[in-house]
This record gives sequence, structure tokens and C-alpha cells, in this order.
Amino acid sequence: MVIVGQAAAMFEGGPTGAGASVERTEAFLEEYQIARGRALSDNELQLCWAAGLWVRAFNAKKFHLDDFDALGRDEAETRVRQAGI
Repeated sequence: MVIVGQAAAMFEGGPTGAGASVERTEAFLEEYQIARGRALSDNELQLCWAAGLWVRAFNAKKFHLDDFDALGRDEAETRVRQAGI
């Protein structure tokens, strides 16, 4: 689930590498569940969100050095809630 969560958060990296919005991350996870033919458990979904939050926070730290805001407070708080943290 870690790879799925990281992919969901980063599949729209683009030139800045900022990643996917919360809404696009949710859509990715929904489509992933449809493609696999089985819903993820609540714990699996939380793990996906936690893994995505980790990679987004890691990248935001790097981007901060270049004065680029890659993870705003509201988005980070939403991702923390989705991860059950």
C-alpha cells in the first residue's frame, strides 16, 4: 500500500514535482480500487494517505529551500486526517 499511496500523491508531479491535489489523490485511490476489483480496507486507505503525506512532506522540505510552497498547511492537515494521524 505504500507504493500505491506514494503514486496517488505524486502521479501528477509535473515540472515542479509538487504532486497531485487531495481531490486527484482521492480519485486515483478510487480508480485503483476499481481496477484491482476490491475495495481497500480503512487501514489500507490510511496507510496510502500516510505514505503519500510522507513523500509530499519530504518533497516540500526540498522545495522550501528554493522558496517554492509545495504543500500548504490546509492540504497537509487534510492529508493528516485522511491518514488517521
